[in-house]
Amino acid sequence: MVFLISNTSFADDNDTTYTYRWGRGLNIPAFNLNLGGYSGISFEHTESDPEAVILDDISFFVSWSPHARIRFFSEFEMENFISSNDGVANFWESFNLERLYVDFLVSDSFSIRLGQFMTPVGIWNKNPIMPLVWTSSRPLVTKSYFFPSRTNGLMLTQQWIINNHNLDISIYLDDSNHLDPRQVNHHQSTYSEVAFKQAIGTSIRYKVNHELDIGLSSLVFKKRMELQQTMNYLIGLDLFWKKNGYELQTEWAYRYAPERLGNEVSGYIQGVIPLGNEIFAVERYELLSGQHQDFYTNFNGVTHIGVSALVWRPFFFLVLKAEYRFGHNNKQLVPSGFFSSISVLF
Repeated sequence: MVFLISNTSFADDNDTTYTYRWGRGLNIPAFNLNLGGYSGISFEHTESDPEAVILDDISFFVSWSPHARIRFFSEFEMENFISSNDGVANFWESFNLERLYVDFLVSDSFSIRLGQFMTPVGIWNKNPIMPLVWTSSRPLVTKSYFFPSRTNGLMLTQQWIINNHNLDISIYLDDSNHLDPRQVNHHQSTYSEVAFKQAIGTSIRYKVNHELDIGLSSLVFKKRMELQQTMNYLIGLDLFWKKNGYELQTEWAYRYAPERLGNEVSGYIQGVIPLGNEIFAVERYELLSGQHQDFYTNFNGVTHIGVSALVWRPFFFLVLKAEYRFGHNNKQLVPSGFFSSISVLF
């Protein structure tokens, strides 16, 4: 999406006032600075693992606009920091630099992004913040094993207005071997997280009307993993519709790689129904078919997954979720079980 800040109001240098609002963070006008974040605690019990209570995320946002056409953004996160089964994790193993980039608004319709940002494939991965998604578990097609969730490099975005609706087209390049700020040793052959080695991708999104927008993604990449340097080709399609509290979203992607890495198709369709009193019912169906690659297994087959959830959002910044995941041929990848969570934007 184009980052529009041309109408930003900048404070007087003598303005020392600041405001804090739940879910909006701490705003400091004198420095054009905003500090915020989110946190979440979850409980899970699956057929493969014992019950666990986990402090999933403690995440901090820093947004700074030194100029009307420039914005810096960073997100620092502690993942799975405390678990009832494993205790307190090592700080450096839990610490994660989620995002760190700068946006330049060249014109009102053209922007440049440089740094580490979420890979713009589909809907979920571009904004996976725990209080803003409907379920505690995320669909398989959005997991980093299907495509790395973060990009380190450059993204160019152009926006057009067609029939009074936005058409955004982005092109991005990644060279994580040299640009990834999380990598300590650039010569190590393995890496603890699925990440790009190199990549080039495009993202196209069109706002059909006030309720509906559609997206198309393409991506060519190599993963930075031992013995996995084959080029991967991915194409994805997504759709999002919302009206009167009802929502429907779907994402589908096809990944192909020659030789032993094979190919797979995966996707989901998810519906949200308001039940009143800020309570929502969420139903999701997922499909994975083909040769799936991750660190732990080389899975080849067809998996069906269902998720049924109840979500209570008493305030826009606070959400409580309870869900049950079930399926066929899913134990090896995402075992059936019960999940619940409480998360808050601050």
